[in-house]
Amino acid sequence: MPTYDVPDRLEWNLTPDNLAAVGLDPIFPGEYISYRHQALDVNGAAISLAGASLVMSVYRFDTLDVTQRLFRRRSSDDIGGSWTPTTKQLAADADQVVEDVTAGTGKGWWAMTFAPTDEAMLITSIGSWWYDVRAKFTDAKVRTLLRGRVLIPWPRTVVADFT
Repeated sequence: MPTYDVPDRLEWNLTPDNLAAVGLDPIFPGEYISYRHQALDVNGAAISLAGASLVMSVYRFDTLDVTQRLFRRRSSDDIGGSWTPTTKQLAADADQVVEDVTAGTGKGWWAMTFAPTDEAMLITSIGSWWYDVRAKFTDAKVRTLLRGRVLIPWPRTVVADFT
């Protein structure tokens, strides 16, 4: 799995232009997309996410005001609907001890996933917003893993019938 050099590891815009620059697809409602990231400290060393709970929140404005929240993803929640295999909305790699830099797995690595079953939620959130991903560790400390702008564009196809 390729690794991408993100200049500021805490600030990353999930916009089509920014994602295309590193070979990733934007978050289109109704499509499967998974982004992988690694939690690092200020010195660039991987941070273990063992036992941590992850939450991604998307807000209308750059605020933590819950009334401005459009939606959230959580590591405690599975992708909705009848999505199989069971996939967590946010998931830290199971092995948070050994880091495999070549494969991009292990210590500090986590994934954010959107699936076709998220289409209804994402359709109501089309536009440009603010997001953050935070981790709550077993010692109750909270740390921001990633934040920035997110742009959810209209789906490109009007009708897709795969039946």
